[in-house]
Amino acid sequence: MEAHKVVPASGPVLGTVTVPGSKSLTNRALVVAALATGQSTLCGALFSDDTTACMDGLARLGIEIAPDPANARIAIQG
Repeated sequence: MEAHKVVPASGPVLGTVTVPGSKSLTNRALVVAALATGQSTLCGALFSDDTTACMDGLARLGIEIAPDPANARIAIQG
C-alpha cells in the first residue's frame, strides 16, 4: 500500500456535494407527500423500478404525480 501525506487545510474548506438519490428515501418521501395537504416537490429523487412501482401504486389510489426524471424531481398533489 502506498503512503499518502495528509496536509491540514490552511483555512475553511468550502464546497458543495451532491449525493445520489436514495430509493428508500424517495419511496418514503412519496408516501409522506401523498398524505400531505397541497403540492409537494421531491428534489434529488431516485428513479428506479421500486420508486416507479410506488408512484404507480399511489396514482392508482388517485394521487396526482408528475415525475421529471431529467431533473430528478417528482411533483405530488396530496
